[in-house]
Amino acid sequence: MRHVTVLLSAVFGLVTTVAACGSESAATFGSARGRIIGGQLDATHLAVVAVMLDAGVCTGTIVRTDPVTGVGWVLTAAHCVDGKKAAYVRMVDDYTVGQNDPQPYLRATDFVVSETVMHPGYVALTGTTPPQNDFAVLRILGVDASTPVIPILPANLDDLAIGKSIVEVGYGKISGVVDAGDNSKRRSVTTTLTKVSATELETSYAIGSTCQGDSGGPSLYVSGGKEYVAGVTSYSDSDCKVYAVAERVSSALAWIDGEVNKAPALSGCNLCREVSTVGSHACHAAYERCNSEAECAALRDCRSTCSTAACFATCESKHPLAVGPLLAWANCACLGECKSKCGSVSACGNVPKCSVDVGLTPCGKCQEASCCSEVTTAAHEPVGNRCLATKGTFAGCASNAAYKAVEACRASKCAADCGLAPPSSSAPPLAEAPPEGDAGSAPPAPAAAPPAEDSGCAVVGRASSAPTSSASWLAMALLAWVRRRRIP
Repeated sequence: MRHVTVLLSAVFGLVTTVAACGSESAATFGSARGRIIGGQLDATHLAVVAVMLDAGVCTGTIVRTDPVTGVGWVLTAAHCVDGKKAAYVRMVDDYTVGQNDPQPYLRATDFVVSETVMHPGYVALTGTTPPQNDFAVLRILGVDASTPVIPILPANLDDLAIGKSIVEVGYGKISGVVDAGDNSKRRSVTTTLTKVSATELETSYAIGSTCQGDSGGPSLYVSGGKEYVAGVTSYSDSDCKVYAVAERVSSALAWIDGEVNKAPALSGCNLCREVSTVGSHACHAAYERCNSEAECAALRDCRSTCSTAACFATCESKHPLAVGPLLAWANCACLGECKSKCGSVSACGNVPKCSVDVGLTPCGKCQEASCCSEVTTAAHEPVGNRCLATKGTFAGCASNAAYKAVEACRASKCAADCGLAPPSSSAPPLAEAPPEGDAGSAPPAPAAAPPAEDSGCAVVGRASSAPTSSASWLAMALLAWVRRRRIP
């Protein structure tokens, strides 16, 4: 009997061992404390990504992207996501780059997993019986034209046979010994096929092969000078000393092609909003800045528990300098990348043109028409936002460049409408976009009350004691953040 091990890596060395009935066989889910056996560090196969699970780490390959929609597809092993959730995939040479790093987005690219589909014929490993159809496709969001891809090997190019050379890539162990080496770097090894069947590709550790943590990673085959994914790493002997097996892609080609060409569940405005805050898209930096700044993160967490205007106001009073950065993230998609797709729907219909409500008075209308860019910039700054909210009475307004730009614009373009009246002390609440109808349980925002009268041209607040639709987009964004919260 062969000792069989599925090659899932457990995060930070957590080890679970499942022994078959009898002393001759065992199936072990090993630790993630090392990498590919006999391989070297790999900095070239950027399409090979770390699949960050809620209980472990696997490897996967970006096999197709649609830059127009921002949707991509990752091929990995079904046993990686069997009973586990893939939160996101990380494109980076060392997947621990985010640990204790206040700005991980500057050194790694994360793509949110929106859907996970396992092969309908998948059969899990049991005792010494290896898995079957060990394939899964992850639909990811946030790709663009620069996102690397390694395509699936077409059937007409699949001439794999014993002795053929392949390259195996993954974030797996470098030794069959538990806890040998670190657990975070992508490695690759060039090896040869020792056994080939209609469904499996086998390699030997005598040359080098995969081990725990490499699950879902590719077996790459070169045809016509181009690399293709020919196999998906699945299982090995329990000590990573004798053999490793990848599922042969050609055995499931029809299913894989069907999945990677299927339309995503989200579309239009909903899809654009989800895509805009991941990868290298426009709103990702705003999302990450808020995520990495303590005050903004604290306000975000505070507001995520709110369902009333009073609660929102309390949170903002505790973290006043975080209101601008949080607003920059919350309104980014509606005012920027997704404006054309979302402008006519309820999701963005209530987002103020200048990100904060400047009111319906002549002064407010003039600001919206002539000074909107300056108002938006100030609204997204920590101090600038408070200056707008307090009509310039907040500490630091006199020296805040963004607020001074608003004042200069009003003086030059809206003097007659604003009358250059001295600022008052009224302060408006944060205004965000509402969700679409599918926003789920996201709490709504304060209902719009009649506009407050404005003697000058300060930001005009519209609030009520009960939340309605105007804060729901931020609430929905906060729920999205909870879904995307990083695994350490």
